[in-house]
Amino acid sequence: MPRLALNLAFYTGDPYPDLINLGRQAEEAGYDCLMVPEGIAGNDAMLCCYMLAAATNRVRIASNVANIYLRDPSLCAVSAATIQQVSQGRFILGIGPSHRPVLEAMGIPMGNARENLRRYTMALRKTFGGELAKDLGVCFPHPAEPVPIYFGALTLETARMAAELADGLLLVHCTAQRLAKVILTVREAARQFGRRPDVVTVATSVQTYIHDDLRVAQDAARAGLALYLGLPYYNRLLRNSGFAAEAQAGADAWQRGDHAAVAAAVSARLIDAITLCGPAARCRERMAELARSGVDMIGIIPGAVGGEDPLFSVKRCLAALAPK
Repeated sequence: MPRLALNLAFYTGDPYPDLINLGRQAEEAGYDCLMVPEGIAGNDAMLCCYMLAAATNRVRIASNVANIYLRDPSLCAVSAATIQQVSQGRFILGIGPSHRPVLEAMGIPMGNARENLRRYTMALRKTFGGELAKDLGVCFPHPAEPVPIYFGALTLETARMAAELADGLLLVHCTAQRLAKVILTVREAARQFGRRPDVVTVATSVQTYIHDDLRVAQDAARAGLALYLGLPYYNRLLRNSGFAAEAQAGADAWQRGDHAAVAAAVSARLIDAITLCGPAARCRERMAELARSGVDMIGIIPGAVGGEDPLFSVKRCLAALAPK
């Protein structure tokens, strides 16, 4: 069975101490990793990872994923090294280029995202290796344990680049079939680059809506997935995963500004394919299906259901899906 992670989003409006307590509860419940989303959120994943690292003892901590356009690579490397020191070797640095519409809204040109990710990774390696500090005549934190670098990836091209340069992949919204394809791609690419086929850890995160009433859970899933139909990278991923009709309808509705129609474009078939949805037992069955793909880690992304408090949803997911 793959290792199990819990995504803790620090943009729910709840006090940070409450979320730190959730991290401790997840560690006690047996979760293997705490992931901190950033992406299109308004939080600082690196700072939140530091807080979780300082508050826990065993569980791994991962940024999922830190936006490369918001941090100079040397600053990111220093932050990562600091977290690695505090966590005593439990930190995973997940990085990615975010999304073009998000960056454009902030006035940041994306350029060639994959090439920028490549250059950023090489700069991180240079800093971790002490080369930058030597060039500048300064001292940077140097953790006893190396900092693993994972790529947030939506395309097979980025997965192949991870096989060349990274230690892991952070995926999301993958069907079991897509997941198996990515894993095969990265294993074959690793061999081509002279690396062991298992050198790249593959993790996938899954939006999760737990409720005993399946219809209530599905309504929450439609609302939660609507945003992703409007983001070009995710829309393309879903289109390439066999959901062309849903992707097209969602994109058209997004262009019209019809948010209700975007949510309506999320079919029950799509929900079943890329989320955990419904009663806890049903969600566990879906997790078992994903596990058969050969994925190394599954990350739960708790979603609010039926207008309830988001913090309550996290607590319910934490308890319902905890390792047994």
